[in-house]
Amino acid sequence: MLLLPGLLLQSHVAIWRGSSRSLRAAKPVAMYDAPCFVLFADDDAEARTLVAKYGTVVDSAIRAPFVSDGLWLARRDVNVGLAAHAGEWDAARNYLERIGCASAGALL
Repeated sequence: MLLLPGLLLQSHVAIWRGSSRSLRAAKPVAMYDAPCFVLFADDDAEARTLVAKYGTVVDSAIRAPFVSDGLWLARRDVNVGLAAHAGEWDAARNYLERIGCASAGALL
């Protein structure tokens, strides 16, 4: 996994300022009656597979990425859990597995 400090910083700024079009178009990220993570990525087959596999911890609403070449898993407390290049789905799966999310979608 390659952590991208610039992308991580951009995502924090966008979340806190509400400047991302995806945040204005969707329900707020900081909702506590929803899954633990929100996925910001291109809505493609891999994104839908990740959401289906980890559905109890990743929100089913896939938000648009902050920039076109990245993907993020943002926690509900509005901190970014993972920032990676677009298409690095192994990094997202590994992150979720590493923090204890079983593929069947066990709660944290």
